Amino acid sequence: MRKTILTAVVLSMFLSAPAFAENKNRSGAFADDFEEYRSLGVGLLLKEGQEHLLSGMEDNSQVLRTEKGAANIVELSAQLDEAYAVYAEEKYEEAFEKFITIARAGSAEAQEMVGMMFAQGQGTKQDDVQAMRWLERAAQNFQPLAMHHVGVRYFGGQGIKRDVLNAAKWLSLSVEFYGDDTSDASERARQDLKNMMARLSLREQRQVQNAVREWRTENKAGIKIWERKKSQQEQIDQKKAAGQ
Repeated sequence: MRKTILTAVVLSMFLSAPAFAENKNRSGAFADDFEEYRSLGVGLLLKEGQEHLLSGMEDNSQVLRTEKGAANIVELSAQLDEAYAVYAEEKYEEAFEKFITIARAGSAEAQEMVGMMFAQGQGTKQDDVQAMRWLERAAQNFQPLAMHHVGVRYFGGQGIKRDVLNAAKWLSLSVEFYGDDTSDASERARQDLKNMMARLSLREQRQVQNAVREWRTENKAGIKIWERKKSQQEQIDQKKAAGQ
């Protein structure tokens, strides 16, 4: 059973005010950062930063299998739990080292935490460029919270050249990937997107919509894997909730 951990490393913004830090509530079972990915055609190309989607796979004729990576899933999941436990004890330097090790192994959730810790200067020197680098990797790996904060950083020019259209694109993707989530974080993303789009002309809004469609097309294979992973995790959570 994974522990409920309250982290305080979330960056947020309302477009009518400066960005500010706020608590991020993580409760219940954390979504695993690796799953058993099946039925991926040979020759599948993923964008840089999505290497974990192919981690542990073997070329089995026409299909890439992931049986070999199953043990890594359990191991890295346990390491992530341990990193959160250390973070909860406010041992930030130790937690940072654990998170960055797991992030380098491909964990999207760990990449997100590394980015936030760089942003806040927790356990490491504050560095907006590194924060953006890791948050963007997590965003490319379909983490909606990271997508939100990448949008925030593009809007504010933190660690990256200011780009309002890119900001709107990532905020749009954040809301899309939050789906029917009703958490405070998801509601904040929706409000930020609403405020952002109100600032854009109709032409700019169409440009953002086209950019979102292009991103989805480029990441079509990875999104299918992510959706399968999410469905599997929801089934696991339902069984846990039912006491099975």
